[in-house]
Amino acid sequence: MDLLGSILGGMDALPKKAVDEHTKKRVEEAKEKAIKFKEDERKKKAQFRTKMEARINKFLQGPSDERKLQFETMNKVLRSIVHDVAETGGLSAYSFGEEDVDRHIQVWKKEYAPTDAEIEALQNAIRPSCCQNSKRSKTTK
Repeated sequence: MDLLGSILGGMDALPKKAVDEHTKKRVEEAKEKAIKFKEDERKKKAQFRTKMEARINKFLQGPSDERKLQFETMNKVLRSIVHDVAETGGLSAYSFGEEDVDRHIQVWKKEYAPTDAEIEALQNAIRPSCCQNSKRSKTTK
């Protein structure tokens, strides 16, 4: 057997347990990171929910002539939390704007809930005139 053959033959005999143990260790580390990330996200959502509950409670306890509360632009997950908190508080909540651009929520006290015509007017006022027939800018409750 020549030198190259002996080198290649030696490479075939790499310790498989060492490779397997290293791979197992990396997989376990990745699993632990994923679990930690998921737990961190759960905590952030819980903190956000608590913050939104306080903000909506303050709105409910504020002056009776204060009819609506407008929230900043936020992603779909955070908006769903606000919608849930608003519904729990007995408020009407609608999303306006284009996803990933300016989508936000407005919340009304039940006695001042907007009519369908008012919602359409708000929707048309928020969307640029070039996009008023766009399905992406629809309003959701």
